[in-house]
Amino acid sequence: MDLVGADIKSSKKFIFTTCRYHFKCVYIHSWSATDKHDQELYNHIMSYKETDLASDISKWIRNEFKQSQTAYIDLPPPLQNSALLEYKITKTNTFNYKSWLKSEPQQFHSLKKAKHDYIYFKLSDLDPRRKPADAMLLVASHAYLTICWYKKRTKKQVYFIDIDEIEKDMKVNKSLTEKKAKEIAVYDFKIKSS
Repeated sequence: MDLVGADIKSSKKFIFTTCRYHFKCVYIHSWSATDKHDQELYNHIMSYKETDLASDISKWIRNEFKQSQTAYIDLPPPLQNSALLEYKITKTNTFNYKSWLKSEPQQFHSLKKAKHDYIYFKLSDLDPRRKPADAMLLVASHAYLTICWYKKRTKKQVYFIDIDEIEKDMKVNKSLTEKKAKEIAVYDFKIKSS
């Protein structure tokens, strides 16, 4: 999400672009500080991002491993083996496949390759953070589209859905509803609101 020429405290209009919730299509909006509905929309869009979801899932994973100690068979299914995860957030009632494939086609293909072939990824040496290694190799591993249905102040429900199940559903539906996600998910859990 980009914010261009934004001055939230003034009443001057500005334009911002956003990932219309979980897509990369551009949404241009003119806003003034006096327009309460638009400010609520802006706050809602900015409130929970993919980086926040990644952080929440990371905490959940660490907690699950800490609780299981060495009995990895007690772990939830997505954590029992190596897996490639792609995080998405939807703040609507559905997750639109076409928009996802149009904006990020490599994600779908990478998930399919990780599950049915192999995927090799070199970690950047330019990244200032400490790296666990120079590269990662996943061979015939699990691959999940990990979608969070988000509603401000009420819920953050996360579903781990196998990429093959996503592909089957894409053949018959344009988008994924939360009800269908619950049916086809390998695992789901609720992130506690902070």
